[in-house]
Amino acid sequence: MAGQNNASEALAIGTVVTTEMRRQYKIVKQLSEGGQGITYVVEGPAGKKCFKQYKRNMLNVRPNILSHIKDLIKKGAPDQRYYVWPQEAVSAGGVQGYIMDFVEKPFTMLERFVLPMDRKGVRFSSMKIAIDAMLNLVSAFNILHMTGYSYQDLSLGNFMFHPETGDLRIIDNDNVSVNGESSGILGTPGFIAPEVLHSGQPNRHSDYYSLSIILFHILFRAHPLEGVRVLAALETPEMLNAMYCTDPVFMFDKDDARNRPSNQLQHYIISIWDQMPSYLQGAFLAAFSKEAMLQKPNKRLDESTWEKVLIRLRNDILTCPYCDGEMVYTGRMHPACDSCRKPLGPQLAFRTEKWKYPIPISFGGALMSANLRYCDTGKGNIKEIQVRRSSKDHRILVLQNVSGKRITVHRTTGLDDSLAENGLIAAEAVKQIVMADGKVVTLEQLP
Repeated sequence: MAGQNNASEALAIGTVVTTEMRRQYKIVKQLSEGGQGITYVVEGPAGKKCFKQYKRNMLNVRPNILSHIKDLIKKGAPDQRYYVWPQEAVSAGGVQGYIMDFVEKPFTMLERFVLPMDRKGVRFSSMKIAIDAMLNLVSAFNILHMTGYSYQDLSLGNFMFHPETGDLRIIDNDNVSVNGESSGILGTPGFIAPEVLHSGQPNRHSDYYSLSIILFHILFRAHPLEGVRVLAALETPEMLNAMYCTDPVFMFDKDDARNRPSNQLQHYIISIWDQMPSYLQGAFLAAFSKEAMLQKPNKRLDESTWEKVLIRLRNDILTCPYCDGEMVYTGRMHPACDSCRKPLGPQLAFRTEKWKYPIPISFGGALMSANLRYCDTGKGNIKEIQVRRSSKDHRILVLQNVSGKRITVHRTTGLDDSLAENGLIAAEAVKQIVMADGKVVTLEQLP
């Protein structure tokens, strides 16, 4: 708690802070404390908000932080769907900081999603939702970079996700700065790109490094560089520096086995990695290759590459019609559910002209914009056909038109239907779909 280590800096409950716009907010609860400052729940003219108060040591390191905050407020959030942006600066009575929106439950800090359940861990409701969360993160950072910013301090404490939908809120955006210009904060140990520790100049390429680490955390609930070396690295600062900076080794590096996951402590990571398709493994191997980490930052995976990989992965998640267990399609159909062992039977798939691979039709799955046509990064993950269950029999899959426009359905009987927005039709009755822009989707048996 703030009162234990730095009592003089924590503001008492009931304290009123006044913004530079002359609005007053009363502190009702302390939420958290970090190295930079203390965050509170406050109430004021616009209802419940958050207030981040900077500590004195932070103001010494970044004496111009408040002018930076004012500049961010003036420019506005890159995208209000994702970014919990500074709204009003506070600089009165010896207190400096800013007001931002309060993020309500069930949004939860990402750090909770990587904890074991017996340590207050949280899980996404399904693997598909976890991938939706990853796609939202990729979209958010593409928007940030397209606006000319880089984040410069990614960590598990910067992101909040809705466990049922994968929706994202990014907090602590005072670390955002113009691409190539340092905000004065290098980053969080374990998430900082190696070259930043040498040059002190974060940019979008250092963000790509940190982004890949965050994506690995979401999917595998572990840090990609923290295998068996982590226990030894904790013994000395030199070992810790080597593990994250001068000699990082990806735990699944094909040519360097010094940092494999621990068979005793990390069997979950090993099991999940082995179940993942080769294209996803290849993406992480490329993101954490020695070349990308240490030699050529421009070889790191950008948002466009990650979006394509994650959309394909989401397409390939199968849901058992009996127990809701999830499996990954890797080019050959599972004869039975991996969890309940019941036979799955024949499986339908979408086939489009744009996408090279069959797209399994499974509960919770979707045909996405990138499956149909070229899309700018951040727009390829828009769902156009959603796969749902029949209200009469959950084993029967139905297709819902969520494209926003009327589509044409060619039935297996030879009849044609016009399907309006949110219209439903049984998947087994469909031979072909023609989207509003003429893109054709054919249904076939999955190999």
